[in-house]
Amino acid sequence: MPIETDAAPNPVAEKDVILRTAAKFEQKIHEYTSFTADLTAEVGENNNTLALDMGYKNTLFQDWAFKIGFNVKYTEVVPEGSKQTDTITTFNLLYTFQ
Repeated sequence: MPIETDAAPNPVAEKDVILRTAAKFEQKIHEYTSFTADLTAEVGENNNTLALDMGYKNTLFQDWAFKIGFNVKYTEVVPEGSKQTDTITTFNLLYTFQ
């Protein structure tokens, strides 16, 4: 839940130059299984973020597969009372149209 505050929002836009880098990794473990990982970093004068998105995919039969995913995002500067790290875990059932 968001933290309630009496402070008025500051509508002034901030300008910042950022450097964005990314790396992608994909490994086919077996004929029916694969592992993927995407790493993204954004470095700026006012804030830095780092995101990692990983997934494991396994084909069950023919066009059906399941995928387990894990996403972690780290943000250096966050509002007071907030955590710097967000995590998301996903379970997906996939169908491939042929």
